[in-house]
Amino acid sequence: MLEIDKQDLDSIWRCLAAILHLGNLEFEEKGADAKDNALCNIIEKGMSTVAKISELLSVSPFKLKDALLNKTIKVKNNFLICVVVFYILSSFSLR
Repeated sequence: MLEIDKQDLDSIWRCLAAILHLGNLEFEEKGADAKDNALCNIIEKGMSTVAKISELLSVSPFKLKDALLNKTIKVKNNFLICVVVFYILSSFSLR
């Protein structure tokens, strides 16, 4: 039998719960970019789910929402920072 201490077991359950809550998030179109790709946002009632997930993972809800909707690329010691906005289809598949 595996001997996992209480703190590690608690971390495992918190990660599992966060993963399951991610499946409950829903996205909505927020408009379109110049190429008519649908930009997205998390629906308002999903913000309570974002709050639960952020609490489970001990991260800021604002940073979690930003990570779910955007991808930040840092190149060469932060000389270039590029933010890529996810479209609605990619947000569904990346959660």
